[in-house]
Amino acid sequence: MNWKYITESDEVSLHDCIVTEWLFGEDITLNFEDGFDVCRTNPLNDTGRHKRTGESAVILKNAKFISAEYSAYTVTHSDKTTEEIPATELTFDETAKFADAEILSSDYENGIFTLEGIAEIPHSFFKVILSCDKPLYCWNEFTDDAWFQK
Repeated sequence: MNWKYITESDEVSLHDCIVTEWLFGEDITLNFEDGFDVCRTNPLNDTGRHKRTGESAVILKNAKFISAEYSAYTVTHSDKTTEEIPATELTFDETAKFADAEILSSDYENGIFTLEGIAEIPHSFFKVILSCDKPLYCWNEFTDDAWFQK
C-alpha cells in the first residue's frame, strides 16, 4: 500500500487498537484496519489534538523473531471446575494467531520491538518480541480524535 504519512516517531499509541493482519517477509507488517492513535506531539500531526487514523500499518524493517508466548491463564469449565493453563511458547509462524488481537502495550528500544495484548483464541494475554532496524508507523488520514483525547 502507498502511505501518505510514514514516521519513525514513537509518539504513536497502539493501546486498545486491533491488529487485523500480520504479513511476514523480510519486514513484518502489522495492519490495523481501524487505525491507531497519533499523539499531538508527533511531528506529522499538526492538528494540536491526539488523533485516530484510518487504515494503518506498523512496518518492522528487517525484522527477526525472538520469542512469543501466551501467558498463563485459567479456564473455567461448564461444570464450574477450573484448569490452570501454563504459559505456552509459540513459534514464529504461530504469531499469526494474534490477528484480531487487542494491543495493550508496545515498545521499541535498542532494536527490540515488544508487543503485548489480548488474543481472542485462546482468550489470554500474549507477548511477542522481535528485533528490527526500526518500526515505521504508516497511515493516510486522520478520522477522529484518539480515545484518550480530552
